[in-house]
Amino acid sequence: LFGYSASEAIGQRIQELVVEERRYDETRSYLRHLQDGQAIREITQRRHKNGRIVEVELHESAVVIEGHVAAYIAQYHDITELVQARKDSEAANRAKSAFLANMSHELRTPLTAILGFSELLQQRSAIPPEEVAYLRTIHLNGEHLLLLLNNLLDLARLESGQIVLDERDFNLYRLLDELRYLLSARAEHEHVRLSFHRAPDVPQYIRTDEIKLHHVLLHL
Repeated sequence: LFGYSASEAIGQRIQELVVEERRYDETRSYLRHLQDGQAIREITQRRHKNGRIVEVELHESAVVIEGHVAAYIAQYHDITELVQARKDSEAANRAKSAFLANMSHELRTPLTAILGFSELLQQRSAIPPEEVAYLRTIHLNGEHLLLLLNNLLDLARLESGQIVLDERDFNLYRLLDELRYLLSARAEHEHVRLSFHRAPDVPQYIRTDEIKLHHVLLHL
């Protein structure tokens, strides 16, 4: 594992052979634990004969004979490939998160224009009622796409441990009406009867994360 032959290693202090100077305090700490009768199991680094750093899992314990520590046994397991695989995975996750954030930003710009102009067109008095309904469908589906983008960003934040709950007051009835409108066209296309029933004691205004609640209800 460390590149030494038996003749090179026998009689030498293992610390001088495989431990970097910056880790001497670490090995002294291990020795104190061993003298107190504690076994060591740690993930650490050791040095190869050629100077290369080796990622290792260390198991170490004291050999006690008649109440006295007679020797120490250490077993090293090379985990360099495992550590590298973990680093590669973390790098891939960071790249994915950066990609999602960038794509969400790029897609938001045209979506904002779609939402803005569809809302302006709905306010024009000369548009027939049927076309107003079409514009409302465009607007709601644009808002749904924007919500999906936000959910992608939430997923990226969740994987990096940065997820936060954005609590605020909002109109729950409006949220439910939007969901019904969004899902009704899909249900009709799939020949599924969709009905919404709201109990009388459901409050109109609540405080929670509106985007996450919308996401949960949409999946349900």
